Amino acid sequence: MRPLRLAVVLVLMAGTVVALCMNAPGWVYWPTFAGAFAAAVWWETGLIRRAAR
Repeated sequence: MRPLRLAVVLVLMAGTVVALCMNAPGWVYWPTFAGAFAAAVWWETGLIRRAAR
């Protein structure tokens, strides 16, 4: 499961970079960036919770 989540984060962040490079409107890349950030936080907190057990 962990590699899959990491792949999702990387794809979302890559999508954000591509959107910025293509000078896409804000409504295209901000949700992508927010999604990537939320996925990264969720992934980290999941790892922290597992380590705390």
